Amino acid sequence: MVFRFRRVSFVLSIMAMAGLMSHSLAQEGTRSVTTKGESAESYEEAEREALRRAVEEAGQVHIGSWSEVENAVLVHDVIKTRVDGLVRKHEVLKKEKGEGTYIVTIRAEVNPATLDAIWADVKHLMEQMGEPKIMLFCDGAKQMIGQPEPTPFQRFSPVVSAMQKVLKDCGFRVIEESRFKLAKEAGVEALHEDKLVELMKNKARDRGAQIYIDVWALAEGPTEKPGPQGLRLYEWQTTVTPKAIWSDSGEILAQPDLFQQEKNFSDPGESELIKLFEHTAKKVAVDLRNEVVAELGRIAIEGRFVNVNITSLAPNRRDAVEEKIKSIEDVKITDDQVLEESVSFEVKTKLLPRTLRKAIEALDCKGFKLVLHEARDNTMTFIVKEL
Repeated sequence: MVFRFRRVSFVLSIMAMAGLMSHSLAQEGTRSVTTKGESAESYEEAEREALRRAVEEAGQVHIGSWSEVENAVLVHDVIKTRVDGLVRKHEVLKKEKGEGTYIVTIRAEVNPATLDAIWADVKHLMEQMGEPKIMLFCDGAKQMIGQPEPTPFQRFSPVVSAMQKVLKDCGFRVIEESRFKLAKEAGVEALHEDKLVELMKNKARDRGAQIYIDVWALAEGPTEKPGPQGLRLYEWQTTVTPKAIWSDSGEILAQPDLFQQEKNFSDPGESELIKLFEHTAKKVAVDLRNEVVAELGRIAIEGRFVNVNITSLAPNRRDAVEEKIKSIEDVKITDDQVLEESVSFEVKTKLLPRTLRKAIEALDCKGFKLVLHEARDNTMTFIVKEL
C-alpha cells in the first residue's frame, strides 16, 4: 500500500482546525451533529444513513488531517459503516416523505476520539489488501421461450458494465473475466457453478485478487400478456445472483439476497430488456458492495474466527507450535483440540486469509515448517514439512 502525504493548503487548514478544536473535544468527548438521511426503502434505512452521515461529518476534521491512501474511497466507506460505538446517542428530530423518498433528520452525539483507533485498524486491513483488487466472473444470458438452454448476450453483458461501475466507484480495482469463456476453455458446463469454483478461485489468486465475485445473471421471456385496449405486452424477468468470495480460502464474504425484477414491454426486442438488466444488476451490485464493505469493517475492528488445523504433528512439537502461533500479531488462540496425530486451533484474528497463511508459513520452527495443504471456508489445514 502506498501512502501519499498531501501537504496542500486545505489539508493544512483542516489540521489547524483540528488543533484549535482538540481542547474542546477533549473536554466534551463528543461532537453534536445535526444531519439528514434519505432512503427509497424505509424510515429505518434513512435513519441509518443519517447516522452514517453524522459519523462522516464528525470525523472530517480527523480524517482530513491523516495521510491519504490510494484507496481512500474504500477506507472512507469502511469507516462510515462503523456507526456502532461512534454514536453515543441520537434523537430523531423529524420524519418526512417526499416523492418515493423517506427523509429523517437526527441530532447525534458522535465520539470522534474513537476514530483514531478505528482508522488504525482499517489502515492495517487495507495494508494487507495491498491494491484492493476484485476479480469479477460475470455473464448475462437470455432464456428465450421455446429454447432448451440459455444463451449468453453476444454483444456485451449489461450486468458486467453495471457491476464494474459500482465496484470501481467504491475504490476497488476490478478485473473482469467471462464465466462462459472460463468454462469453455476448461471444458466444463458454465451453468453448473460447482464445477467452476476451483477454476475461479485459482484464476483470481493467480491474478493477485484478494476477492472474487461470482455472478450469474439471467433474463427469462418474453411471455406474451394481454394489455389494455387489446395491446400486446411482453414480460421479461431478470434474476441476478452474486457472491463475493475470498480467493485464498473460498469462504463466502458476502452474499446478498436473490434479486428479481420483472417488467412488461410493448416491444419483445432486446433494447428495453438491456435497460431492465442494467437496473437489476446495479441494485445487486450496490447491495453486494455494501455487504463487502460492512464485512471488511467488521473484520478490521472485531476480527474473525478461523480454524487452523495442523496434521502429522508429533506430540513433542505441539507446545512449540502453539507458542509460535500465539506470537503472531493480531492472532489470539481461543480454543484447541488435540487429536492423535494432529491439533486444531480456533483463532480470532484481524488478519485476512492470505496474510494469516503467510504468517503461519513464515513461523521459525526448529527443524520443520508448516505449509498450507488446503483452505476451505473458514478452515486452513497445514502439513509439517521437515527441513
